[in-house]
Amino acid sequence: ARALAMQAEILAKDGRFDEALEAFATMKTVYDIDEHSDLVSKSYGTDRCAQAYAFSALWYIEAGKKELGMRTCEYVIDEILDKMDPANVLNFNVMLLPVIKILKSKGEAKRARALYDTYVIKNHEKHFKDGAKTPAKPLMKPMMLLLKLCRDPGFYQGMDADIEYMAEGDNGTVPPMLDNVYSSLCWSMSSLSAEICLLLAERLAERNAELKRQSDLALTKMLIRKGEFLARKADAKLKDEEGGIKFKLAFDTHEPILCSLDAMV
Repeated sequence: ARALAMQAEILAKDGRFDEALEAFATMKTVYDIDEHSDLVSKSYGTDRCAQAYAFSALWYIEAGKKELGMRTCEYVIDEILDKMDPANVLNFNVMLLPVIKILKSKGEAKRARALYDTYVIKNHEKHFKDGAKTPAKPLMKPMMLLLKLCRDPGFYQGMDADIEYMAEGDNGTVPPMLDNVYSSLCWSMSSLSAEICLLLAERLAERNAELKRQSDLALTKMLIRKGEFLARKADAKLKDEEGGIKFKLAFDTHEPILCSLDAMV
């Protein structure tokens, strides 16, 4: 079952979504969540089969079966998440990437943030004490911040602290290895951080149009520069040497962010 899930994942990375869904359909005939999930996770660290259910929602949408993709997303939320090991935060982190992308695209960032908080943040707080680490940790703050910005379209309490945090150095970014993995799956983390910079810069520019603060102007420029740097970094990762698109799912999310940042320069 796990081999079929991985086969589906590889096909999807190549943009062969119909074939990925065929492999996924075969996987479902031999995989039972209740019987196999814990065994797969204990053997390999995460449950790639359960993750395939989540990613198949995106594959259905790309294959022109949007309604089925939306239903699959809801099935993952309602039927699968609560069956996963709550201590396996990395597994939740990966499974929720396609779910969050879909909910965010529907204007349901508030719901997406609540899911991420429940299954990743709170489980991390409960199960990773005394210095224990998980590869999911670097993504937690950027993801929660992005979804907060998408949830609250105007100014909000604590926004200035978020601006100062994102404007400084590498804050809000993830290690290259993690970015590589998630880019190949469906979402560039450099692009995610670039989107945070974009959204904060847009709000600062809006506020500065009324208040004319030099500090806001300087921070806006810093955020735009950082966002464009991260977006260019993502662009290079998502294209091959000839400029062809390597990872369509991630590129489709990334391209409008790069264009918006370029327009602000």
